[in-house]
Formats: sequence, structure tokens, C-alpha cells
Amino acid sequence: MDNQPPSSTPPKFEDITLYDRDTNEPFIFTAKEQEFFWRQGFTNVPRYSPARRKEMREKRAKGKPLFNVTCKICGRVGKVLLEPPDLKDIYCETCFAETWTEYLHAHPDEWAAWEAAEQEADAKVAELQAQAAQSEE
Repeated sequence: MDNQPPSSTPPKFEDITLYDRDTNEPFIFTAKEQEFFWRQGFTNVPRYSPARRKEMREKRAKGKPLFNVTCKICGRVGKVLLEPPDLKDIYCETCFAETWTEYLHAHPDEWAAWEAAEQEADAKVAELQAQAAQSEE
């Protein structure tokens, strides 16, 4: 295995039309959202429109306390719904990505497993895009 950091280029995403599970109203699953889902490793398409997802998130969070957290490395401040068990081990997205890359360099066996999982997720996204394209025809 080479000593390059894991780099997987995202597949080409195109906007697709999906239907809200409850209302059956169409919504666009944008290429930008698809790329976010791909980067997060999500393998399912959303069941609800973005507005409905936001509404449900706000309903879940209503009346619950928010906890301030600070990134261990850069000091960025954020808010989370659940109190972290250990406030000293909080990372922002950027610092986590850098730390994760360093970890993978130090653990080649985990790097291989991570790359395999990423390829599996890519294949699933491509399959879902093909299914969505077929259903639009």
C-alpha cells in the first residue's frame, strides 16, 4: 500500500426527483446534497423533503438543552443536543478530517478497511442513482 492519504473522488451527481414519504409531494435531491450524503457515508436517499426534515429536526430539539462544545485543536465553538461524555475530545469537521488522515497513515490495516467501505458506499450511491433514473423514465 502506498503512503498517500485516502483520496476518493466523488462520482458525478445530478439532481434527482424524489417523493416525500408522508405527503407524496416531489422534491429535488440536489447533486450538492448527494455529495454530502456520499461524503458522510450515508447509503439511503432521504425519505422526506428538506423542509420536512428541518421541521422534524426542530420538533425533536424543541425544549431540549443545547450544549456548547469547543474543538480540541482549533477552538471553534459549536452546539450539540447530547452532552458529550468527554468535552476534551471534541473536534470540528476540518480538524477531525486531518486527525483521521493521520490515524489512517499510522494504521494501514484500518486504512484498507476504510477504503473498502468507501468503495461499497460509492457503489450503493451509483445503484440508487440508476434506480432513480429508471423510475423517472
